Amino acid sequence: MLLPSFQHRSVKLSAIVAAIILLFVAGITLTTLCGRDRVLVAGTTGYTITGKFAVRGTPKIPKKFARAVKSRSKAITLWGSWVGAAQNTGTLISPAFQAPPILGAFVAGWGNASGNYLAVQRVDSGEQLQLKLGNVGERWKELHWIMPRTWQGQLVQLIAVDANQDVVGWLGISSPLQISFLHLLSSQLSSLGLFPLCLISFVGFILPGLLIANLLIHRYRLSMAFTLILAIAVSSFISYLAFWVYFFNPNLGIVFSVIVLLTSMLSLVTLHRRQLLMPLLKSPDFIWSSSLMFAVSLAYTATLYLIDPGISPEILAQTRFLEGFPPDNILPKLFADKLFHGKDPRPLLNDWLSSDRPPLQTGIFLLQYPLNRIIKLSSGWHYQVLGTIVQCAWVAAVWALCRTMRLLGSQIAIVLSFAIFSGFFLFNSVYVWPKLLAGSLVILGFTLLVRSLYEYRRPFTWEIALAAGAIALGMLAHTGVIFTLPAMLLLILRPQGLPSFRQTVIGVVILGLLLIPWSCYQKFYEPPADRLAKWHIAGVTEPDSRSFSQALWDSYRHLSPSQIVSNKWENLKLLVVTPANANDLTTILGVKPESSVEKRLKEFTHVFRGLGILNFGWLVLLIALLLKMQKKLIEMNVVKPILSVSLLSLLVWVFVSFGPATTSIHQGSYTTMILLFVGWAGVLAISLPPWICYILLSAQTFAFIINWLVATSISFTSYLIVAPNIFMLALMLLSLFAMVRIFQLVSLKQHQFNY
Repeated sequence: MLLPSFQHRSVKLSAIVAAIILLFVAGITLTTLCGRDRVLVAGTTGYTITGKFAVRGTPKIPKKFARAVKSRSKAITLWGSWVGAAQNTGTLISPAFQAPPILGAFVAGWGNASGNYLAVQRVDSGEQLQLKLGNVGERWKELHWIMPRTWQGQLVQLIAVDANQDVVGWLGISSPLQISFLHLLSSQLSSLGLFPLCLISFVGFILPGLLIANLLIHRYRLSMAFTLILAIAVSSFISYLAFWVYFFNPNLGIVFSVIVLLTSMLSLVTLHRRQLLMPLLKSPDFIWSSSLMFAVSLAYTATLYLIDPGISPEILAQTRFLEGFPPDNILPKLFADKLFHGKDPRPLLNDWLSSDRPPLQTGIFLLQYPLNRIIKLSSGWHYQVLGTIVQCAWVAAVWALCRTMRLLGSQIAIVLSFAIFSGFFLFNSVYVWPKLLAGSLVILGFTLLVRSLYEYRRPFTWEIALAAGAIALGMLAHTGVIFTLPAMLLLILRPQGLPSFRQTVIGVVILGLLLIPWSCYQKFYEPPADRLAKWHIAGVTEPDSRSFSQALWDSYRHLSPSQIVSNKWENLKLLVVTPANANDLTTILGVKPESSVEKRLKEFTHVFRGLGILNFGWLVLLIALLLKMQKKLIEMNVVKPILSVSLLSLLVWVFVSFGPATTSIHQGSYTTMILLFVGWAGVLAISLPPWICYILLSAQTFAFIINWLVATSISFTSYLIVAPNIFMLALMLLSLFAMVRIFQLVSLKQHQFNY
């Protein structure tokens, strides 16, 4: 028995040694090929200048950035187009130099503003490659680009163009640099801090609610599968309290955060004394779901920062996968920043009010804000990491739902894999508007209620109470989940499961206790807070002084019945395809040739395209119904309430949204999207042999990698993106390996689950 084990360890050790040797050889080779660090064009002579470009032609930039440039080399010259005013325009062309394997430059200003760009141009052919960069702002940031093999050694020129006349439209650029491979690595070394930051943020988010969640699990004999998502819900409630404490007094808020942190650490002692800690740590449900949620968060964050064009860490998600997204993802941070520093949050940003969006994610960030000060980290970096972890609460919610459905371990792995390797979950986990958090909390409420349906009974009072609390917290994260609530209400209004009057009162009171304080903030502190409701339901996109009911009445009374029907029909079509392409079957099925950008945008927009290959579930279900495959249909009974609620929610959304064509995924309920993923993945996992599921999953994963990872991380013939972060790539691959290993354990040791 010892020999196979010894041989297995020897193979592992040999593989590790071989990998280390391979990496060492690759490092030596790349170091030799890339050459040493040097300034390719020293001094200021030989430059061609048109318009307003000058040495040090920038507004006041903190001296620490200039010192950082000079520490690299005193021969570096800094140019800028801000010569007295940002509205100035101009062009700067460097003398010719030999293109290095890795080109570097310090950039500043707004390189991504309309009309501005940076490029390299071959002297012999005039061919240009645009150098992708972000809006760095008023600082100097060193960026690197890997030159195409056919360009290396050729004479090229660096071209900087400022054709933007906006107030913030200037561009700064340094002398071109040759970058050594060792310098590239050293410049990326700080990214290794992502892992400990993720770990600290994850523990800081989960730990405050873990004790109460564990006590609830044992008090009501819930499955351990609920531990993680319940801990998230309790932590969210504590964060909601933190928001109010900071709102009334930021100093008290800091004290509250410290008390919560210390109490959370002491809660581990309490769990140990109650002999609950070791069972928790030995629970496959808690360990695997927690490890998976952390691995997904780390992988998604590393994917986001794999390509960093120099912009602020919390803003990168606005351009990383899809161009030109609004600052919705940073609104909770802006709100938290103002409260923490004791500033009036009115108005929040431009014409957006602090009351336009609920405060839960603001509270979550505020609870950890003092920790950010202790470790002296960029608040934007911390916010993005924590925000991604918070959005990945969907992993815990889906885990609890799958376990409640009594899926096998291998089936749970399939369902979660379809979700993890999808553009919908990647994008909405890193673009941290709190829609996935809201959806996850409402999924908890749904799962607690659907238990009674599976067990043919009325919901227990405690299930009603916990579900009401989870739903209220979801509403306090983002109100878009409201489109799922009518369908969920029908779930409990069935004859055999109708709640008693007492249960109804308890649920309503809990909802009121959580929602009324925020409603008062909206009504009395910063009214009217109805912009989003007017936008989606009344079709009024610009702020106005009318009440929501008046705006709704005015909008509908100007429409004829046929126009109203047409609007709803366009809403329905948008779930599948852009209405203009509704008659093009190749576009509907996604087989028409499209660029990767178009594919990503359609996955973001259309429910049908967002689900991807899971739409095969429709076909599988139809075949089972037509062929009367009773055994399969009985096995699929567990997905009936999930699909029923999600499909009914879509109809509610189509009917309530004003239209026409206002049912883009991001305008609806993410609870519905999570249910659709679980429902259709469940249909495939239950009804098909595993090998077919793996083929379908492989196809989706391949498309995901090509469209969302490769296409957004490599250079094309017309432009160069910045050099990828090697350490982020390593973290991404290690996280992927961890996920695969967890799924192996879940599939192989599914007998350890206790239902």
